[in-house]
Amino acid sequence: MSEYVNNLQSYMLTCKNISTFTRYIDEVKPIPKVKQYKNDKVSQSVFIPYQNDKLFWIYYFTRYGYVDYNMVGSKSYTIEMDLKVALVDKIKNSKPIFKDYKLKKIDEVSSSLLSTPEIDFKTFEILCILYKINFIFIKDNMYHKIISEDTEDIYIIHYVNGMYGCEKIHTSELENYEKNRYRVEYYEKPIGAVGSFKSDELVDIANQLDISLTDDNNKKLKKNELYNYIAIKLNSFFCK
Repeated sequence: MSEYVNNLQSYMLTCKNISTFTRYIDEVKPIPKVKQYKNDKVSQSVFIPYQNDKLFWIYYFTRYGYVDYNMVGSKSYTIEMDLKVALVDKIKNSKPIFKDYKLKKIDEVSSSLLSTPEIDFKTFEILCILYKINFIFIKDNMYHKIISEDTEDIYIIHYVNGMYGCEKIHTSELENYEKNRYRVEYYEKPIGAVGSFKSDELVDIANQLDISLTDDNNKKLKKNELYNYIAIKLNSFFCK
C-alpha cells in the first residue's frame, strides 16, 4: 500500500508540486489608476506581459490564450523570433486585405517585425486583422477599434504610463467604452483635411477631446486654429 502511495506522490497537490506546476505562471498585474469617463466600467486589473515586446505578446495572448502563454516559460525568445519569421511571409501574402483599413507600406511592417525589439501599433493592428482578433484601443478620451466580425469577445488594449495592457470584455460592454470618447478611425490618417469639417463639427470634436474653444486671452479660436489643436491631439494617439 505504501509503495502505491509513493508512486502517486508526483501527482498530489503538495506544496512542492504546486510550486513546480505554477513556476511559469505570471501574476496578472494591476493597471495604474487612470481618469475615468462617465459610464466606464474599468476593470481592477489587466493582463500585462512580462516580455519587453508588450504588443507582440498581447497579440500572442489574444490569439493563443492564457494557458498557451503560460506554457512559454524560458522559451519566450525562441518562440517570439520563430513566430515573427513566420508572420513576415503571412503578411506579405495577405496585402490585399489591408486595403479596406487604409493601411499602406505593408513591406515596411514586414521588415520592422524582425529588425526592431518592439513592434509598433500598426504592426499589432495588422496581426489582429490577419487573425480576426477584435479589439478596441483606449487612450485618454479617444478610442480606435477593429471589429472584423460578429463576436462575443472583444479585447481592450489600454495604454497607461508608457505601458500596454489587455483585458477581455463581452461585446455588450463595448458601448461603455465608446460613449464618451472620440473615435479615431484610421491609423494612417487620424484626421481628415480641415476643409472636410464644418466649424460646428470641429467644436463638437473639441468638446469630446476636452480641448478649449478659446485661447489664453479667452478669445474664441478660429476654425483653422481649433483644427490644429485637434489635429495635434489625434496625431499623437498612436504614438508611444
